[in-house]
Amino acid sequence: MGRILVIEDEPEFAAFIGSILETLGHTAVVAPDGRAGIAHLQTEVFDALITELVVPEKDGLEVILAARRTLLAIPILAIAGGTVNAELYRMIARKLGANETLEKPFSPSQLTAVVKRMLG
Repeated sequence: MGRILVIEDEPEFAAFIGSILETLGHTAVVAPDGRAGIAHLQTEVFDALITELVVPEKDGLEVILAARRTLLAIPILAIAGGTVNAELYRMIARKLGANETLEKPFSPSQLTAVVKRMLG
């Protein structure tokens, strides 16, 4: 099915997301930080982007801006949680062009529903 870039700095959570995507038939490519994620976006083709908003190097908001500058149609899911400003980050992400947002932690069924909405 689709190739999905996952930008997540917590290896366990990246593996959790990747396993759900693979169960749905997608290929997950994981980047550990925003800078690596942007590099992937500039050199590879993806059907969707899932980015944690609080990641090292370049945060998820910068990733969303970079994606929207060059890949206007790519569906974007922004995730955040566990921080005082998580809801604010998700609100800003929506304003910058994220199609969907999720609060961490989320269930496999919540991620599945969002991915299905984003990819039709």
